[in-house]
Amino acid sequence: MALWRNSATLSVHGALTGSNDGQLSDIAARSLRSVLMESEPITVKSDPAIESGALTTEGKASGTLIGGSLTMLATAAGWALPSLRGAILLIESDGIAIGQFERDLTMLVRAGHLDGIAGVAIGHISGTPPNPPIDAIGLLRQNLEGFGVSILGGLPIGHDPDARSVLIGAQTQIDADSGTLTQPARA
Repeated sequence: MALWRNSATLSVHGALTGSNDGQLSDIAARSLRSVLMESEPITVKSDPAIESGALTTEGKASGTLIGGSLTMLATAAGWALPSLRGAILLIESDGIAIGQFERDLTMLVRAGHLDGIAGVAIGHISGTPPNPPIDAIGLLRQNLEGFGVSILGGLPIGHDPDARSVLIGAQTQIDADSGTLTQPARA
């Protein structure tokens, strides 16, 4: 995010985890290779089996893809987080307590960091045990629905052995109706 904010340099979000032997899965490796070495459009299809798929709304949105780990978004606020006006916000999370999840999300919303977002893309939200009646998906729904933008959940992006790679800082379209995140061909 700091690279984009300070120099409009694209970066890669993906291929975050490997198996126990330190190797990327074939799916993650192909996705990373495609982002780094090919010029074709990048398309990531939503998977309804991924819990965040329950957050999908309808419609389309376009903008620069900015984001990643919720913890990193909150940490970057105020010094490295670029403006999210007109952006597609990418959120994924792994292994943080529900209280920290709620604090990070609430701070971003109430401090105005999400004002003007064009849409939201949500990847894996895992490893955050609920504290009934609060859970991570409910907190996302509660905090994001007021923005009135298209939300595409269920994206296989984030902390998962088969994580797909995307370009942070690239123009991106989300289509909640067809369940796709697309980044155009690169020169």
